[in-house]
Amino acid sequence: MVTEALSALGFAGLGRMGLPMARNLLRAGYRLRVYNRTPGRADELVAEGAQWVERPRDLAEPGGVVFSMLADDAALEAVTVGDDGLLAGLAPGGIHVSCSAVSPAIARRMKRLHAERGCVYVAAPVVGRPDAAAAGKLWICLAGEPAARERVGPLLQVLGQAVFVFGNEPAAANVVKLAANFLVGSALEALVEALALAVDEAAGLL
Repeated sequence: MVTEALSALGFAGLGRMGLPMARNLLRAGYRLRVYNRTPGRADELVAEGAQWVERPRDLAEPGGVVFSMLADDAALEAVTVGDDGLLAGLAPGGIHVSCSAVSPAIARRMKRLHAERGCVYVAAPVVGRPDAAAAGKLWICLAGEPAARERVGPLLQVLGQAVFVFGNEPAAANVVKLAANFLVGSALEALVEALALAVDEAAGLL
């Protein structure tokens, strides 16, 4: 098999997180095909050497690897399935690495749809902000078939400072990611409540 460094990787979703992640893969020496529903988002990467494609299915070389970093369940489904979806071009042996914060339910559906075509769906949702993505310092929650995890491991090392494996079921990684989001949101809400209490009490003492 041609190594990933010599074959073209695909990347769908060039938002605030996806753009710096895709750029890191490109700068690491990987040939990169890119797709975004708003084409102008790809201009910077194309100027740096990436190849723009018109349809998600054109992201994939048969048996290759495609990354996605998309907004939600609906966006993941829209880019993945159908005649123009990336799954149509992935072919048996291919791997779809989803870095999106999506539901466990869609992860289970994606696993089934990929298996029907002889492909593998791997969940690799990330924890971190755009500046961490740009620096290649994301924390990555990984789950999927062991052989696929091993194959994409070197690619994930380009994107993150640490990869945490949560087993063979992709949905498990999404559960961990959603739990992390809940913890962060809860901590921020608690901080706001604590500050409000402190301000109110301090005002009463003046």
